[in-house]
Amino acid sequence: MKRFRKYSAINPTLSIGVVRSTETTGGPTKQEVTAFNPDQYMLSYKAIAGAPFFAKAINATWTLTKNQDASTKLIMNFEIKFKGIGGILTPIVRMKLGKVADDLLGDFKFYVENGKPHPRKAASND
Repeated sequence: MKRFRKYSAINPTLSIGVVRSTETTGGPTKQEVTAFNPDQYMLSYKAIAGAPFFAKAINATWTLTKNQDASTKLIMNFEIKFKGIGGILTPIVRMKLGKVADDLLGDFKFYVENGKPHPRKAASND
């Protein structure tokens, strides 16, 4: 956890209500932890700042599960509630979110396998 703190503004106690700040290509964002269960390897959060203009609410849940071959699967579930007629953007948002999820998965995989953030992430945090 010590290495992680160096690269993230997350509170190391990681409890409900903790706010994490991130820098994305779309600008700065903040997420608030809404659920955390270390026994079930589950973390949920909601966007509280920096959401796209068309989003009324964004929630996410990350869960780790064991596969039969002793490997681990990360399941990322995102839920977006649209403002007004923002729902017409659903196909575009789904494509972009897929790209974001691929990047997040790659970053997470690199961190788990190497014990440090992906070089791209580390460079953006300097």
